[in-house]
Amino acid sequence: METIYQLWDNASGNLIEDYYTEREALDYIVEEIEEYGPDAVHAWALLRDPGTGPVMMVAQGTELIRYATESATIPIESIPHD
Repeated sequence: METIYQLWDNASGNLIEDYYTEREALDYIVEEIEEYGPDAVHAWALLRDPGTGPVMMVAQGTELIRYATESATIPIESIPHD
């Protein structure tokens, strides 16, 4: 099976979307931060599902926001600061 990345909303317990690459998921997170601010994605978690074996947490919450914005391939206008 192929590795997929799953973006989850921990507040609602809903799957937001599956992505074939981590980069796609991170770009989406950055776009949401740009449009709605970091609070909009604060309850999100990014998981890596290799298809065989355990699903692994990539990052969640503040760590996910930082990871996405620091590794962004699209321009960032508003990077959250602690």
